[in-house]
Amino acid sequence: IPAHAYVTFLMVILCTGFWLACVIFSTNNGKSDAWSTLDLRTLILFGAKWMPEMIPGGQWWRLLTAAFLHGSLMHIALNLLTLLVVGAHCEEIYGTTRYIAIYLFSSITGFWFSLALSPDTLSVGASAPLMGIVGALIAVAWIRRTKETLALRDFYVQLVIFSTAVNV
Repeated sequence: IPAHAYVTFLMVILCTGFWLACVIFSTNNGKSDAWSTLDLRTLILFGAKWMPEMIPGGQWWRLLTAAFLHGSLMHIALNLLTLLVVGAHCEEIYGTTRYIAIYLFSSITGFWFSLALSPDTLSVGASAPLMGIVGALIAVAWIRRTKETLALRDFYVQLVIFSTAVNV
């Protein structure tokens, strides 16, 4: 475990563990291609953002658990690769405690907005906390305003634009 980004590394392990648990559960329930794409029932059972369980059922914890679930092998691979790079950078700059707070706050607010804007859509993935992390990195680059941080800010702004286009 790298000393400067151990929480990021642990989050990658946690997300991978949840994904493997979902794959095993889904496979045991008859979905033979669970390795490539998970079924919605499994994701709902494991804590996806799903309005029928949240508002009438009071399961608000799903605003957090949804960030650790992923719907497919490609989904988790892209999110965790991004988390390893962006998360490690954020953890190094902000420190472990603030990094965890940024991750959790971004997850909760991101999935809350997802619930408000598309209540009938199931949602999972680390994209919400990743965008919060990128926002925090853009903010620190804006404040420090060195040549290097401004270059990083421009890179992260391009990343947000690209991610938004892909997600839309």
